Amino acid sequence: MATINTLDVLAAESEKHKRIARKIDDLIEDLRSLGEADQAEGPLAAAAVAPVARAGGTISPPGNLAAGPDPGRDLIGLSQTDACMRVLKEAGTPLKREELIKRANARGANITSPANLSTVLSRSSAFDNVSRGYWQYRPEPERPQD
Repeated sequence: MATINTLDVLAAESEKHKRIARKIDDLIEDLRSLGEADQAEGPLAAAAVAPVARAGGTISPPGNLAAGPDPGRDLIGLSQTDACMRVLKEAGTPLKREELIKRANARGANITSPANLSTVLSRSSAFDNVSRGYWQYRPEPERPQD
């Protein structure tokens, strides 16, 4: 019996890898069909266009990259602690955990677990849980100057 299950698992894995190989073949074909003109944009730009072109869609050219990051997405890539610190600093008042998550994620953070966030914030000396589910940023005390 164990042999049959092993063979079934191997067959399923084989099919999965065949599907992946077909997707890669489709992407290669899409890249080839873009031609020389798109190669001037670079291979990554062409790779981004291919799946959209295959689906019949269009892609707008990127905005002015020299303008810097989108101010509405300034928390992308930050840790949960750093993202919450920025949101709470700017709020200037304690926020309920759900509101904190909503504001941080709207600006590009990736906070998916409210319970995990509470654990992360409670382990940091930079935050105070001032009431049930309300968090505030605790600024570092000013150090006396010598």
